[in-house]
Amino acid sequence: MTRGRLKFWIGGTLVALSGVAVVKGLAPFFSGYVQIAVMLAGYTLAILGLFIITLGTRRTGADES
Repeated sequence: MTRGRLKFWIGGTLVALSGVAVVKGLAPFFSGYVQIAVMLAGYTLAILGLFIITLGTRRTGADES
């Protein structure tokens, strides 16, 4: 694994885990529409983190053999 790919894995993991922390840790302190908005933001961060991880698994022309 190259250093560039490792950055995607680490960054994506941190973004995804921060999204989970928002949903599980922060959202219960709110109620109503604010809670829904905070949860939506957390879920969006989690999905974005998973997408960033997938960028680290993509093949480039130099990696193919």
